[in-house]
Amino acid sequence: MTEIVPITPDDSSDFYEKIVKEYFHKHPDFFQNNIAKAIFLEGVLVGFLLEAQRLANPDKKTNEPFWNALHELRLSKRQLLEIYPKTMNKLKQLNRSYSSLVKVVSNQIQEAGMEWTLSDIELSWYFAHGISSYQNFRKPKNGEN
Repeated sequence: MTEIVPITPDDSSDFYEKIVKEYFHKHPDFFQNNIAKAIFLEGVLVGFLLEAQRLANPDKKTNEPFWNALHELRLSKRQLLEIYPKTMNKLKQLNRSYSSLVKVVSNQIQEAGMEWTLSDIELSWYFAHGISSYQNFRKPKNGEN
């Protein structure tokens, strides 16, 4: 087994690249291919967006309005392609760019290409898993975006 290099706060510019690589290295059998990784990471990004919305609107009954754009987590390729730029836009509106993570997600999507071999059920599952796992990709407090 290959040794995993620990991540230090000083590596902030490459933080997401390193932590994503480490995460996928820890779970090699779980992610079937690059598209599974890409959709999972898109879900991670959406997890950060939902958290940002909760923090921006703590007193509202419905403080995560982006859930309405997620089609009850029953997603197709087309819907996932639409959600990605909407996520970046909403993060920008909340002054939370996560530009380093967006770069990693974009690179993973590019590596995956446009020939997606996963079913809509599998795409939805990886995406939902990313949303529920986003806290595994949190930067240390002194290095947050």
